[in-house]
Amino acid sequence: MPVDDPRWNQVRQLDQVPDHLLNEIEQFFLTYKILEAKKTRSQGWVGRDETVKYIGERCLPEEQA
Repeated sequence: MPVDDPRWNQVRQLDQVPDHLLNEIEQFFLTYKILEAKKTRSQGWVGRDETVKYIGERCLPEEQA
């Protein structure tokens, strides 16, 4: 979510984001990968807890996870 944007200050969970906006964001990322000639696919959306877990398991050095 944008930092310090009063229109988004109350959003804390994925289900608070309009479905149409989620679709626009997804299409943006799929399209820009096509323009880079890279294959990609969407696996949909997951909430904050699952995202934090994924990042901790795959993206952070072990001492930070």
